[in-house]
Amino acid sequence: TTGLPGLLPSVLPIVIMVVMAGMGVNVAFAMFVGCIIISAIMFKRYTNFKDTLTQGIVSCFGPSCGVSVTSAMATVIKVVPGFAIITDLLTVFPPLIQGVLIISLVTFCASSSGAAIQSMGPEVLQLFGAAGLDPAASARLMTIAAFTGCPPHSAGIANVCALCRIDYKDALYV
Repeated sequence: TTGLPGLLPSVLPIVIMVVMAGMGVNVAFAMFVGCIIISAIMFKRYTNFKDTLTQGIVSCFGPSCGVSVTSAMATVIKVVPGFAIITDLLTVFPPLIQGVLIISLVTFCASSSGAAIQSMGPEVLQLFGAAGLDPAASARLMTIAAFTGCPPHSAGIANVCALCRIDYKDALYV
């Protein structure tokens, strides 16, 4: 806990990013500006700025590829004929249950709740609308359904374990 930056240098970049995004500036650009501000404020704290920058770029490459792959996988699952057969079998359920089951199934297969919502969101939103839910309640229900169907092989669980320095076997009991 010694040698940490003060409150203002720690909070200032976040506040600037939030204010910029609130003013309608593109969020990616606001984050870029925040990174530049952090680099400028904390520059003297870096022992080797080039190595720090390289490590940051390398460490974000894997998760970025992982997100892309899971989104692509969920999209492929959506168009596979076998999945169409499964979704046709789910039509025996009311639209509300059918939507929850579709999101949960894609979450389990793709190991990603975000990919499930991205690929199946419009169809499930129609099902929830047919059940009488408004779009806000539908979005909340999709999120809940996606996160409850998150399987043990999800990259999210492994990432959280790595960040928290918890052994995977101790974090997840099946």
